[in-house]
Amino acid sequence: MNDEEWKRWASTYAREQRPMPRVLGRARTDRKRAILGFTVLYALAALLAPRYVRELSAAHGWVAIASSLFMLLFLLAIIVGAHVTMRGTFAPAAAAPLDLLAALERRHAGRRRLMRFMPWLTGVGVCGVIATAAAETLAAGRFDLWSAAATLATCGVTVGFVGLTIKRVGTLIERELREAAEARRLLQEEAEEEGEPS
Repeated sequence: MNDEEWKRWASTYAREQRPMPRVLGRARTDRKRAILGFTVLYALAALLAPRYVRELSAAHGWVAIASSLFMLLFLLAIIVGAHVTMRGTFAPAAAAPLDLLAALERRHAGRRRLMRFMPWLTGVGVCGVIATAAAETLAAGRFDLWSAAATLATCGVTVGFVGLTIKRVGTLIERELREAAEARRLLQEEAEEEGEPS
């Protein structure tokens, strides 16, 4: 929906003294936000991947090789997982409000799939980091308390951040799906009252 079409819908609602459903504004811009999220993901991967490639090319010993290779595969798993879970959600929606709501609901379904995937991926990542740190300790033949504490703290913060993000995003999705269902009901009722097909 371009700006002109959006202004036309908004003026129609204002003229008829009806409040514009808030979720329609969210639905109008949600595709751009989803694309922005993937752009940030690719930017982070582009920043981190060269570092791990350099470490892998300069690695000596199986522990260093495994550590760098694991991080590269983990980055790849994040990107592939995000694309698979969000498949079919980036097609541009038609201008009609009901189409915008349907597109929003499809993207939220994709986000729910992604949220079910993230705990597993986080668990694999945390276990991989801990296993790599333990292997490095065994290879060095000495235990570094501060390094171990930093690794565990980083893993704990990561798990907490992912858990909090999933909870907050899940709450937002639930609210917007309820609002979308209500907006859809109102729009369909209005169309039926005007004699238009719903």
